[in-house]
Amino acid sequence: MSNHIKDISKRKTGEEWFKTEEEEYAKILSTFRPTPKSSVSILKKAFSGTSQPTHIIDFYKKEARNNKSPGASAEAYYNIGVIYQIGCNTKQDYAEAIYWYKKATEEGHVKAIEKIGRFYYKGFGFKQSYKDAKIYYQKAAKRGDKESMFRLGLFYNDGLGIKKDYEEALIHYQSAADSGHAIALYNMGVLYENGQGVPQNFQTAFSFYKKAALGGDIDAHIKTSLFYSSGLGTERDDIEAFKWCKKASEICSDNINVCFQLGELYRNGHGTEQDLKLAFENYSRAVQLDQTDGRIDQGNKLVALGKMYFHGLGTKKDDGMAMLMFQKALVVCRNTEAQVYISQLQGKKSPFPFFHEWRNTISAPSSPSSISESNADDTHTLNSFSSIKISEDDNYTESSGISTTTI
Repeated sequence: MSNHIKDISKRKTGEEWFKTEEEEYAKILSTFRPTPKSSVSILKKAFSGTSQPTHIIDFYKKEARNNKSPGASAEAYYNIGVIYQIGCNTKQDYAEAIYWYKKATEEGHVKAIEKIGRFYYKGFGFKQSYKDAKIYYQKAAKRGDKESMFRLGLFYNDGLGIKKDYEEALIHYQSAADSGHAIALYNMGVLYENGQGVPQNFQTAFSFYKKAALGGDIDAHIKTSLFYSSGLGTERDDIEAFKWCKKASEICSDNINVCFQLGELYRNGHGTEQDLKLAFENYSRAVQLDQTDGRIDQGNKLVALGKMYFHGLGTKKDDGMAMLMFQKALVVCRNTEAQVYISQLQGKKSPFPFFHEWRNTISAPSSPSSISESNADDTHTLNSFSSIKISEDDNYTESSGISTTTI
């Protein structure tokens, strides 16, 4: 196991939350049941009752007119905006959503302000503009909106429409983190791990990653596991490394990094009994989930799975499948370790087809225990390498990337 993680860690944009939030909106709206005492906020609680109104938008418009409690009309306007944004019981219409969000902002609705900022940020209903998005995010952040605080941190982190400034990014991330934003905590860990805007400090990075993990962030679970397994920023503790990775798998079993890290831990027997079958299944799942053809980690997942086939670990020894994994890692990612294994395989008596020749016979796995079942996406990928040949004379000197564990 390496003593440190050399790959530059990357900040998270948190945009996956946009989709998650919309799914939650749709779920709540689909169970909408109005009652005289029900809240008009779809964010506060689900509604109860017996029947869904034919026109949910009309219901909110009526609420806006008749409910005189403080903020009720703003909440109703906001909910109408949400309905048009996600297209629930009506056609998706960003222009209509903007209209109703603006009516809500006129009455001081903070999340409506954030939503308009988001629409500028994404170019929904407006011409995409980081400048205008920043204006609305600043307004919402001053009113205590943690998502807007996080977005401002991202603006300075990435230099979106402004000069990149890690120190300023950290200030905004801290504000969001103080309000309970887990991804902001994760990004603070990234800045300290990389030494961006602050002196590099693995102990502080580990602290932020662990806090983000406690806040439910999956990637932070993996970072916490990696730091424990490598003794980076904390004492090495394989049991803790396995515990945090296992927690992540229970939350999200289809996360590529979770699967790979579990494969590493099971393969090496770190924090748990060595289980080569489970290692193989998790490596296979990680390769299946990888939509970058291995580029996400310079082909390390492909090489790890190739080794399992090459040595017959947790599965039947299969030089053909090993060759496929190694060739893909070499061709797509220029992974130099893969070249070593390809040379060994090419030195055997039995000839092996080159990477491009597998496209009609082999594809990515559709289950953790099999890597030879049909998958059209991988076939499409293989077709793009129809003219590539690999030989022992190929000399690649680019780095294959650093894994936190070695097999």
